[in-house]
Amino acid sequence: MATVYAAFDHQLGREVAVKHLRGDDPRLRLRFAREARLVAALRHAGIVTIYDVDPDGEYLIAELVDGGSVAERLAARRVTPTDARRWPRRAAGGAGGGPRRGDHASRRQAVEPPADRRR
Repeated sequence: MATVYAAFDHQLGREVAVKHLRGDDPRLRLRFAREARLVAALRHAGIVTIYDVDPDGEYLIAELVDGGSVAERLAARRVTPTDARRWPRRAAGGAGGGPRRGDHASRRQAVEPPADRRR
């Protein structure tokens, strides 16, 4: 559904994650926007903070969390498949069964990869 990129917010001087929606299916844009609203409404240590959302539903800017994706962790054998299956339950339990931490800021900003990640 989307691709996540590491970027740098020059205005605030911090690394961020840019989640960019692939394709232009209107149903996916609605789903993407709904996800952003749900996550932005919650606060929890296990949920990334949403900093900004594109009004057209093409991207969102969020807190950057290091560690790679679940797929990368499984491939590198840093976690067992059993542990990976337990994560959603643990995550949902801390937020009353829903998505986690969020905070919305209404501003658009230029982003680029952090200096140590530029190629």
